[in-house]
Amino acid sequence: MSRFFMVLVLVLNTCYGVVLNPQKAFKLDILKVHKNLVVHVKLADDIYLYKDKFKIDINSPISLSLVDKIKFPRTHLEHGREIFDGEFELKIPLEELKKRLKKGKFKVKIAWQGCSKQGICYQPMSLEKEFDLGSGKQISNQDSVASLFTSKGIFWVLVSFFGFGLLLSLTPCILPMIPILSSIIVSNSKDKMTTKKGFMLSLIYVLSMSVAYAIAGVLAGVFGANIQSLLQNPYVIFTFSGIFVLLALSMFGFYDLELPKSLQNKINEKSNIQKGRGMLGVAIMGFLSALIVGPCVAAPLAGALIYIGQSGDALLGGFALFVMSFGMGVPLLLIGLSAGKLLPRPGIWMDRVKMIFGFVLLGIAIWMLERVIDGQILVLLWAIWFIFASIYMGVFDACKSGLERFFRALAFLVLLYGVLLFVGFFIGNASVFSPLKGLHLNKIEELKLRDNFLQIKSIDGLKKQIKDAKKPILLDFRAKWCASCKELEEITFLDKKVQEKMGAFTLLQVDVSKNSDEDKKMLKMFKLFGPPGIVFFKNGVELKNFQVVGYKNPAEFLGILQGVLDE
Repeated sequence: MSRFFMVLVLVLNTCYGVVLNPQKAFKLDILKVHKNLVVHVKLADDIYLYKDKFKIDINSPISLSLVDKIKFPRTHLEHGREIFDGEFELKIPLEELKKRLKKGKFKVKIAWQGCSKQGICYQPMSLEKEFDLGSGKQISNQDSVASLFTSKGIFWVLVSFFGFGLLLSLTPCILPMIPILSSIIVSNSKDKMTTKKGFMLSLIYVLSMSVAYAIAGVLAGVFGANIQSLLQNPYVIFTFSGIFVLLALSMFGFYDLELPKSLQNKINEKSNIQKGRGMLGVAIMGFLSALIVGPCVAAPLAGALIYIGQSGDALLGGFALFVMSFGMGVPLLLIGLSAGKLLPRPGIWMDRVKMIFGFVLLGIAIWMLERVIDGQILVLLWAIWFIFASIYMGVFDACKSGLERFFRALAFLVLLYGVLLFVGFFIGNASVFSPLKGLHLNKIEELKLRDNFLQIKSIDGLKKQIKDAKKPILLDFRAKWCASCKELEEITFLDKKVQEKMGAFTLLQVDVSKNSDEDKKMLKMFKLFGPPGIVFFKNGVELKNFQVVGYKNPAEFLGILQGVLDE
């Protein structure tokens, strides 16, 4: 019978052309992702499956058909029978299986039969896999990103990371760079700013930013260096905050920042135009602002670093980080393109615009300091900033037109908020966004939350806690200079539902602000490249699939906590 079938295939092959190998015609697999069993089906062109021949069953430890628990995609009719074609996924919730199965191993079998639209039909085929209902049902974001490198080709890896960059451009990661680039464009606008010049300035800035991400990522991956922690050292932060203050003062007209005259003359002699003027400064600022202002430890970045560390393929990892950063810079390129049309021509208006960007740069300097100074002092600095800004906006000037009255009203609101911040400072407030409301309640809750975390100082101390714990463990890596850590502590951890759920955990915390050798060892132990990072343990075993990197809002974090408890 089998010989007859082979002869038939050969005959049909001569009539209809090349017959695809069954493994190429039908690519089916079963995976366990998050809280679902996922059947991935990819059919070659002109290949289809019969719906009535497609089966999914549990063979062991019991016999159970899963077909009725699946939502199938839309079918087509071929010779009066329902068929599937193309590529699709079928999901089976693990909760459905838990109702029939106890924790432990089980076998799933999928069976199918299909044909080619050229008239060639294949023998029935099947695939069987074994799963453990009690093992990790979740893939951590950074691990799923890292798997891109091994499961996809280089082209798709780079395309995916460019997409990650575009998504990150919608987050606060990129926001501080917008006023920096805008101030650079303004400072280079002594002559008329053209669209071409604005785009070139932004392109140099974004390329330099991308190079910084690629270099820092490769170094961190190859050498295991905690680059982010090094760059968030208080001395580094104060230095660069001071640089932004100096840049702001230049915007106010105290002095001009430009290349030495001798160097400008050499550039002009070589190019006959002033193309080189300021470009080096733009590149340096793009490089440094990427490292200092926008250090986002997000899943794409962590995933690339994990891949670099595991495979040693620093070249691909570096390219991926470069492309991701370039995707993050797309909004900045749009700002450069629009600069020639949006910025006013030189004159009094330009001086007013420079003053605005001067205050923006001062605001960035203060924002950077929030990582290393006390919150109450930060409130005082913002109070001074708002009050001085209102004065520059003309809050005490006489009004000659309706437009001036409008700007004076805005200046008054700015002054009012500055006064509120001053009041908040004197009564002990540490919140810039709510200087008066709920002050004492929030403070008490924050102090109570901190007391709930046991501080871990060494690996030996951590191992002892893991061994002695009666409940699941939540291990939180934080730092005083980490902005995302503050978001977690002030938003997510203070959420009532999150606090209730966290009561079921033993809470441990490692403060890596000092970046000591022991801090580095503990970060490296869990393949973390910087805070915030949260690691979970249950029954003395690390649940790697639930590891958290970066900020999670209360709803997301609740889902993770529940997943750990259900494990």
